Amino acid sequence: MSAWFPPLRAKVMLVFWATLAIVGLAPVLYLAGLVGWQVVTLFQRGTWVALPSSLLLTEHSFAFLPALGWAWLMSPDSLLPAHTALMWVLSRVHAGAIFGVVGVGVIALGVLGVLRHYAAIRAYRQRAEDSRRRVLDYRNDDGHAASFDGRREPFIAEPRKSRAAAGAAR
Repeated sequence: MSAWFPPLRAKVMLVFWATLAIVGLAPVLYLAGLVGWQVVTLFQRGTWVALPSSLLLTEHSFAFLPALGWAWLMSPDSLLPAHTALMWVLSRVHAGAIFGVVGVGVIALGVLGVLRHYAAIRAYRQRAEDSRRRVLDYRNDDGHAASFDGRREPFIAEPRKSRAAAGAAR
């Protein structure tokens, strides 16, 4: 029963990581949609509508931008020393860039997972094919494989002498 479980688990995880990579496309497409809307507005009205990230933290009239109200960040009497620097950075970064960067990270994570589990599935298949090949080799009439040097297993290197064998030879 356990012989089929690792390949099945690898296939299920492959589907999971592929789904995660596809889900990561949503924030990237959100960024593309915001920039596309800005370009269309530029051509229709002749003005560029700025969408800084600071809009995410304020009350705004854009229905397609989420409002993440952080009162401490927007209050002018905030005593946090990073308040001014953070607001300066947020006023210059596009509102969709944060979502786009997160989406690219999720896509990269999903692709890495897909590659890792695809390699595991390939290894399971290769191991099964090698096992079937060895069984056929063992069933040959002459008892030897039909390979050039008569080996049944792939030749990697000469085996190392064990420490016990090396000590006994002295």
